[in-house]
Amino acid sequence: MLQKIENYIRQQHMLERGDTVIAGVSGGADSVCLLRVLQELSVRYELAIRVVHVEHGVRGQASLSDAAFVEQLCQKLELPFVCMHYDVPKYAKERGWSLEEAGRKLRYETFEREAEAFPGAKIAVAHNQNDQVETVLFQLARGSNVRGMGGMSPVRGRVIRPLLCVSRQEIERYLADLGQDFCVDATNETDLYARNCLRHQVIPVLEQVNARAVAHIAAGADRMRELDAYLGRQIRKLREQFVQYRASGLQIDASCAGQVEPFLLGELIYRILTEAAGNARDISRVHVEQVERLFDTDTGKSCNLPYGLRAVRVPEGVLIGRETIKKKEVFSPVDLLDANEFSTELLCGKARPEQIAKKKYTKWIDYDKIKNSLCVRTRREGDYFWINQDGDRQKLKQFFINEKLPRQLRDEILLVADGSHIVWVVGYRLSAYYYTTEGTDKILKIQYHGGKEDE
Repeated sequence: MLQKIENYIRQQHMLERGDTVIAGVSGGADSVCLLRVLQELSVRYELAIRVVHVEHGVRGQASLSDAAFVEQLCQKLELPFVCMHYDVPKYAKERGWSLEEAGRKLRYETFEREAEAFPGAKIAVAHNQNDQVETVLFQLARGSNVRGMGGMSPVRGRVIRPLLCVSRQEIERYLADLGQDFCVDATNETDLYARNCLRHQVIPVLEQVNARAVAHIAAGADRMRELDAYLGRQIRKLREQFVQYRASGLQIDASCAGQVEPFLLGELIYRILTEAAGNARDISRVHVEQVERLFDTDTGKSCNLPYGLRAVRVPEGVLIGRETIKKKEVFSPVDLLDANEFSTELLCGKARPEQIAKKKYTKWIDYDKIKNSLCVRTRREGDYFWINQDGDRQKLKQFFINEKLPRQLRDEILLVADGSHIVWVVGYRLSAYYYTTEGTDKILKIQYHGGKEDE
């Protein structure tokens, strides 16, 4: 099994020699397996492994015992160990979230904070093939689109999932062969949570239909992610042709409904809804259909959508926004067309200009200078940027000429754009207008994960 995982890590470009890896270890079979695998690979890859355990304050003494188990295991393996304790029930209640949602939020925030201390660090989590299948089935049950059916990505930003290629049975056999024990969370044995219900009732029935159901569904998710990447490229072109930014939201031109295949129209609407909402969690097929129906109605007709969104039929098409619009409230900082390639983080007073490293594929900009909403696209006529903070402009076309970029390459370079103002020529330079200063209140960190390691 170790060779299988190592091959998967290479195929997905998860690790490079000398990486620091923040391993999220709960003490369960999956995360203990992840830790032992990383330890086995650490010599060949020269990995620096740091273990982080998050204690949720949910299961009393049992939860504290899990933390102690992980700490003892790290002592045995001579690995650095960090444990964070939270009152997840209180945190969830204050925000109106479920325990699962609150726990996940706190876990990943903890992992990210630890990773920030080590430039270029990866965050390894222990999702396996069965987890992938549970995710896909859950998304299907709630009416998801192609992206949802792709399940979890092997690599998303700095987060890596080395065990997505192996089943829970393989993991338990591997630990048994090592003589390695692990913790058992009693809450995983109940059917109170949706995932547990899928795990105990649905997947066993599917395995009766076909013994390799888990592997086949996981392979199907891989193909869905490939399809989603292809759709992303097609929909980027459709956005440039049919979607406009307005003061009150995102407008899809009326002509789009007649000129675009219904499937692609649905995908376009879904991605616009998730962009406007800043979250994909509660956006499903039923909401896409509500918007689709507006194209065939009279001007003024509308529908309410999750996250306080509203879609309205206007003479020019369908406008998606909020009833009460504030500056940048409608939009996430960067659109979600290439969620696997870009990530953003809003820093309020966390970073100052002198602390910002000069990196090729990570940039920091003054968030409050954004006039519209950022999008990722390729070049258009009229694109420009500031070459200095005095306001001197240069056309993007002239920049490409000065850089001696081949003509065929110019149409492929990704741009982070604020209308016609190019914020970032990805891999090259920022517009001086968006530079941070001592007076900057909010800093937007934008990271592109499709390039080489930051320089």
